[in-house]
Amino acid sequence: MIITVDILKAIAPGSKKTNYKLLPDLAKWMSYCFPMYDIDTKGELCHFLAQAAHETDSFNTLEEYASGDAYDTRTDLGNTPQKDGDGRLYKGKGIFQITGAANYKILDIKWNEQSPGEKKSFYENPQLLLLPKYGVWRACEYWKQKEFNDIANMPDTAEIPSKKLKRMVSPLEYITLKING
Repeated sequence: MIITVDILKAIAPGSKKTNYKLLPDLAKWMSYCFPMYDIDTKGELCHFLAQAAHETDSFNTLEEYASGDAYDTRTDLGNTPQKDGDGRLYKGKGIFQITGAANYKILDIKWNEQSPGEKKSFYENPQLLLLPKYGVWRACEYWKQKEFNDIANMPDTAEIPSKKLKRMVSPLEYITLKING
């Protein structure tokens, strides 16, 4: 399926006209990446695009609005408490808002394994995830890693155990909790 600007506008009517310049690149890179990650059924597309629209404030931003200061002492994210500024530097970026120094380092490994001729360091240059090409790629990588295609293809009435909530949840709740608990 080809993702178009009109599809993204229809999914996220809150997309501001001033930010429509972001939509063509997002549509282009989604259309490019989705087939490589087998994101191609109605359920997969609906779930992915709904999560993407939510995380990007209706495709208005690829960066978390908060300052990131709250992440400065989050050693569970790989941030170094004694190094002031890790929270701001490694705050949420990309379509699914990757957060934390450790996650940016992991992206370096994944990207450089897949694209050895195009070396990149997201850790050294976190702003790369503000470019739709990398923001979409990272979201697709996360989608694949978490095996969300299987979940997205379940009926809406399906129930999946949530360790975090200690109860059964719907596929929508499950994916949402994993992307942004």
